Amino acid sequence: MGTYNLSETTPFIAVHPGEILKDELKERGITQKELSSMMKIPASVVNEIIRGKRNLNADYALAFSKVLSIPAETLMKLQSLYDLDKAKLEEKNVREVEAENELTEYNHCFDVRTVLKRLGGSFSSAAESLLFLKEELQLQSPAQMQIMFDGMFRKSARTGIDHRMVMTWKLLAENAASHISVTSPYDKNRLPELASRLRDIFNENINTLNSLKIIFEEYGIIFGIVEKVDKASVDGYSFICNGHPAIIITKRYDRIDNLAFTVMHELGHVYLHFSSEDSAYIHISENADCSLPEREADAFAQESLIPDEIWRTAPKTAMNIAQIQSSYARWAKSRGINKWIALGRVSHETGIWKFRQDSQRAIN
Repeated sequence: MGTYNLSETTPFIAVHPGEILKDELKERGITQKELSSMMKIPASVVNEIIRGKRNLNADYALAFSKVLSIPAETLMKLQSLYDLDKAKLEEKNVREVEAENELTEYNHCFDVRTVLKRLGGSFSSAAESLLFLKEELQLQSPAQMQIMFDGMFRKSARTGIDHRMVMTWKLLAENAASHISVTSPYDKNRLPELASRLRDIFNENINTLNSLKIIFEEYGIIFGIVEKVDKASVDGYSFICNGHPAIIITKRYDRIDNLAFTVMHELGHVYLHFSSEDSAYIHISENADCSLPEREADAFAQESLIPDEIWRTAPKTAMNIAQIQSSYARWAKSRGINKWIALGRVSHETGIWKFRQDSQRAIN
């Protein structure tokens, strides 16, 4: 990560030569009135130069030189340096205002402050912050981002979702994926095999997250976890990054059934729907999208975790929470299925969520 410092050649302030002359007068014990008399220049002119309200010219520089024995060339160089520094500061101020305006435009699409905080960007100016964001996130112009933002959410039937914060997390996920190196080739034909191996990892639930990273790399897929952001109930996101499918999840619930379903759901998108670099799907479970791709990804996840032919052998019980939990736990154990993955499917199909949790439901 670069330093992104735009201020290396820009001074904090421009020092007028009058400041130097003021110090000289104080050091020598000469008043401005006395200096005016010796230079035969009106006291008002001397005062304006000392206060930085009037610039030096060659005539004034020669006059000061004769009285104070400071080379006129030195005084003129100080004046030139002041003029240059002043111009730099004015340019910096203009650039800063432009950067602030552009950041405001970006902020309509995503939370700039959250992104900067998450990526560790802390800068003294808007211009430096803007440069960092553009280089780190490969941002399009604010206008282009607004078009993309509108396109992503215009047809969304979801209510109560802060789309701006979803976009914020999306940018963080894409940034995280861009920093994950995957060297194995990707082959779509191997994904059914991958789904089977993932099922074993979830059922075992031992060192699960590390196992996921290793196995996804083996199949040429980027996998990572990016913590959720406020007001964005995102579970996962699948997209193309550097020529590889990428699956980024939030792990916003520390539950193996949620993790398993989210990962398999995103893998379903990769297997069923990815056909170009533009393929991308964000999964927000609280307000499920009823579109065909989302329903197909849900079906893929369910079938991958518990094949329908096995699910049809699940016990039929009365609608009693304790009895359902006990019966399905025994059935899942007999089938080599993690009981919480089985109970998670029961919840999705029946709407019963209040099972008594235990330590086995946590992601281990």
